[in-house]
Amino acid sequence: MSHRRKPFATQPLQPVYELITAKPAHSFTLSRHDYPAECAKWNYHPEYELHLITAGSGRYVVGDHVGTFYARSMFLIGPNLPHNWLSNLGQEQVCHGRDLVVQIQPAWLQGLIQLCPEFGGILRLIEDAANGVEFHGPSLEMLCHQMEDLEVSTPAERVSKLIALLVNL
Repeated sequence: MSHRRKPFATQPLQPVYELITAKPAHSFTLSRHDYPAECAKWNYHPEYELHLITAGSGRYVVGDHVGTFYARSMFLIGPNLPHNWLSNLGQEQVCHGRDLVVQIQPAWLQGLIQLCPEFGGILRLIEDAANGVEFHGPSLEMLCHQMEDLEVSTPAERVSKLIALLVNL
């Protein structure tokens, strides 16, 4: 009697389309979630996503790149670029508040640059996001604090603070 191994799938799993809806009278979404969570899966969406890992570690997949993340890792993901972050957890474990995520409509960013040409420097950043950007360096901790500050700001303050964060990125 011979045993045959089941062959590996030859076609990669397709990412899931995620529908993002900002609250009425809000320019972008801001959310924090645990891991695992329903929204934490191989997905894509037309929004830019600024993603801060606030706790835990694991592996990430952005497009065709696989890497390692830790607490205080920050990424900018471009529109329709598949992505996922997988934490190293045991069964039944939860990493509370692992992700802080800002999702921005491309039209909002393009409108900002068109309305205020002073923000033209952001253009290179959003072009680079088409393949995903991971931030490193001595200013990373300051950038993480700026992003976390969005959570405790009023909606109107969030807009100016997000613009300042994008400029600093």
